[in-house]
Amino acid sequence: MGLPRSVALAGAGLGSLTAFNTWCRWSASPAYNRLGGKPTYYEWHDSRVFYTVEGEGAPLVLIHRPHWAAASYEWRRVFHPLAEQRRVYALDLLGFGLSDRPAAPYDAALYVRLLHDFLHTIVPSPATIVASGLSAAYTIATAAAAPERVQRLVLVSPTWGRRVCCGAALAALLRLPVVGTSALNVLASRRALRHVLEEHTYYDPTLVDDDLVEAAYAVCQRPGSTRAVAALLAGQLDEDATSTWAALRRPALVVSGAEAPAETVAPPLAQARPDVRQVVVPACGLLPHEEHPQRFARLVLEPC
Repeated sequence: MGLPRSVALAGAGLGSLTAFNTWCRWSASPAYNRLGGKPTYYEWHDSRVFYTVEGEGAPLVLIHRPHWAAASYEWRRVFHPLAEQRRVYALDLLGFGLSDRPAAPYDAALYVRLLHDFLHTIVPSPATIVASGLSAAYTIATAAAAPERVQRLVLVSPTWGRRVCCGAALAALLRLPVVGTSALNVLASRRALRHVLEEHTYYDPTLVDDDLVEAAYAVCQRPGSTRAVAALLAGQLDEDATSTWAALRRPALVVSGAEAPAETVAPPLAQARPDVRQVVVPACGLLPHEEHPQRFARLVLEPC
């Protein structure tokens, strides 16, 4: 095959991928604040971090789990009930949801700094932090560095130390121009998102409605979405907080689902600190706040 023909074929291939990416972007609903509350942006190091706030009372901060369709909309079933008694802040981590996706190094330390600064700048008094998945590690690190800003921790299906099969290869693919966007469009198609939610996230798949899938799909179509996802797949967002947790002396609650995947570290966390209450919710996967919102809200609002 001659060079001109190879160049022509490569150009045609890239053209097809560009057309596919454009179609995916235009087929998505606009990404907007579906959670409610008062939407606001926190200006942080030349980037905008989205958060929404509602309610009055002692502050409570909700932090979603990092994954390729992550957003604060994860808290859709408990945001308003919690705001009836607390001042609730729900933020989108940098690179996810409605927050900016700068071309910057993404790692666990970035999110620890973000949470630290958010608590000092935006939240007026020590807060209860409710963190899902890998964000539990960022919360533990923040509480250790700034205990005066953290009243209590609620760790939901805490997870770290997990490696994705072929994660490094997928991360390298996602970092390629055009090709990376196409790869994410395949990984985060509506069909793929629904499959992951129904088969690997929820115990009750009937709770995975069209609204949830469309919200997840929409945030994946925002420019720059491959950056944080590539870092996640490469293991750069991982933070082993086991030793920090064992030394931490802040009140805490660990909540997990009885049917959650085995990678959650909830059991060893509870063993490392006998003073911490652990609640295992029956008939529940990774997201007790989605599958059992009323019980979850009661647990969060209970006195320490």
